[in-house]
Amino acid sequence: MKEALNIFKSLFKGREDIYATRWEKGTKNGYSPAYTFDPYSYKMHRMKGGTFQNYTNKQYQTLSDAGKDYDLAFGWSDDKIYCSELVWKIYQRATGIEVGKIQKLKEFDLSNDAVKQKMKERYGNNIPMNETVISPGAIFDSELLMTVKSQ
Repeated sequence: MKEALNIFKSLFKGREDIYATRWEKGTKNGYSPAYTFDPYSYKMHRMKGGTFQNYTNKQYQTLSDAGKDYDLAFGWSDDKIYCSELVWKIYQRATGIEVGKIQKLKEFDLSNDAVKQKMKERYGNNIPMNETVISPGAIFDSELLMTVKSQ
């Protein structure tokens, strides 16, 4: 399990303890950590010339806020859960809609030499190529979703 975690951590750089939300502003878009904060306090901070970046009265939202431990190994179970798995399962279980294409690890391009090396390092010869995964990109590319608000 730790080997799987280390491989994914080496392939997908980012924080493990928090999740991201998508943003759009004009022609720009991207992902930022999800936060909780007092909107009134933040408005006062902005009125004084502050920015969200230097606003200190905010807290990261973690996947454990949703009642699950974060799945560092990206396994397909309900014991622990990773961010795109949480989104996919909420849609599927609440509405029956499958937002994004579920894939097997073997369907990803793992041909890069650095990726091969990390996979070999972490799994040896037992790479779980049939592990079910849902990627953030697969959800984002889903034709079932639309932009509700764009700034």
